[in-house]
Amino acid sequence: MELKNGRYPWSGKNPTEFITWYRTFVSTCKAADAQAQFMWSPAGDTDSEKYWPGADVVDIIGLSAYSRTG
Repeated sequence: MELKNGRYPWSGKNPTEFITWYRTFVSTCKAADAQAQFMWSPAGDTDSEKYWPGADVVDIIGLSAYSRTG
């Protein structure tokens, strides 16, 4: 498993790879009977919808919004 950007396997710029890793993570947790909710929290870029993994694996949506002034 190659770690991109030194964070998690699903970080990076490829939406298909992100969705695959996100869904794998949620499936693994659910298989272990983890009592958890799962958040999808895109960076807020204009193409964030490309990273949507599906309502069946998302319980909460979070979004960071930063002001770009100056």
